[in-house]
Amino acid sequence: MSAPNPPHGERPDAGGTGYGPPPSGPPQYGQQQYGQPYGQQQPYGQQQYGQQPYGQQPYGQQYGQQPPHGQPFGQQRPGGAGGGANPLIPPGFGGVPLPPDIPQAVQRAFLVWLVIIAVNVLGTIISTLGVGDYFSGVGIVFALLGGAIGAFLALHFRGRAQWARIVLTVLTGLGMLSGLLSLVGSFVLLGFAPFVGLVTLATSLVFLAGGTLALINAWHASSNAWFGRLPF
Repeated sequence: MSAPNPPHGERPDAGGTGYGPPPSGPPQYGQQQYGQPYGQQQPYGQQQYGQQPYGQQPYGQQYGQQPPHGQPFGQQRPGGAGGGANPLIPPGFGGVPLPPDIPQAVQRAFLVWLVIIAVNVLGTIISTLGVGDYFSGVGIVFALLGGAIGAFLALHFRGRAQWARIVLTVLTGLGMLSGLLSLVGSFVLLGFAPFVGLVTLATSLVFLAGGTLALINAWHASSNAWFGRLPF
């Protein structure tokens, strides 16, 4: 014979042999509170055993976090720490692509600057050798170093670096001022060292004419639109 159903609000006692009211006091550890639906979560802010706090990433997703869907493992997102290319590598080298749609004015200024650099280095070497200073070679070393820096800036200028355009403009202006002084000094050199005087005269004229052409193209309207606003 089956036992009768307990009255409403009562449950079988712990022994299962009788009926009685719910026990008083807090529930024991691991014991479900009477009247609480099975599987119901604890109140908000109360942490269960093995449950991560609110807002904290699950274990294993901070150290050794898996990459997002569609991203190769071990590859960082562009623009993150270490995700971009080395800023010292100019575009066109080391796998860094050139920017698209380079204006003709920018391309002309880039080529003119390369010609100026090459002529300046060559003129310095010829003048140094013409004087007969074979042992010091300080002028040749500085000319080669300056040529390397100028080529580095010119490549970044073609790569749409605004800072390279500004630096090249300042250096070209200073070089043109020095070219004017060299142009005057070349006429003096023609009197006692004609060969060196001619080389200095030609180098000064190329620098003055080329520098003017490079600056005009570097700050052309199409170049300004391509580079965008100045950083200041």
